[in-house]
Amino acid sequence: MKIKSSLFAASAVFVVGMHASDAAVVLSESFGYADGPLISATGSPWVTHSGTTPGQVDVTGGTVNLTSSETEDVNAPLTGAPYSTGLLTATFSVNFSALPTAVGTYFAHFKDSTTGFRSRLVANTTDAGTGLFRLGISNAGGSVATTTNVATDLALNTTYSVVMTWNLDTLASTLTVNGGIAASAPDTATAITVTSFGLRQSTGMGTLTLDNLSVDYIPEPSSAMLLGAMGMLGIIRRRR
Repeated sequence: MKIKSSLFAASAVFVVGMHASDAAVVLSESFGYADGPLISATGSPWVTHSGTTPGQVDVTGGTVNLTSSETEDVNAPLTGAPYSTGLLTATFSVNFSALPTAVGTYFAHFKDSTTGFRSRLVANTTDAGTGLFRLGISNAGGSVATTTNVATDLALNTTYSVVMTWNLDTLASTLTVNGGIAASAPDTATAITVTSFGLRQSTGMGTLTLDNLSVDYIPEPSSAMLLGAMGMLGIIRRRR
């Protein structure tokens, strides 16, 4: 029994280890540009995809500024895109200086080559205490009605770590704030082929800075992983 258990554990470690080793950083952005418009900064990969005034999204002191009083939306390409299967995870920090509205709106998302958005990150004050706000996740809808908030009140002028994940195979989105309680998007979505990560400005989202963005991609379990796991399980069977 001990031999069988140890071999099973070894096979599990083998699979997890290979899965982790397959993870790749497909976008790394510190926003370390000179102060000014993000899209025109030297070395910037960001481009405008909507909004009436290109150049509104700007960088100050190495962080990007997003506000409800402007309309430019931008995106940056993901290395190795397009992605139609696997797992995409975006990690970054946010700091709000002005509250969103009760219904709020989304300000970050994964994007295809046209107008398909998934895993939308929504800022709002629904169910939050006075002077506080919450962050929630929506698969495709982007409104409070299609959003599940992380059940934690957040304060202004405080930096929070955000992790949002879009599973291209199950079409599910999840959100974690400061490594605490997670939320899963309640709405259904159709598949898209992801090419970039987007930042959005619109009425209702409040005012915030965003920094230290990293997007990781984990593919489907590879054939090598499956064969390796099968081999380990074969050894277990022979040991019985």
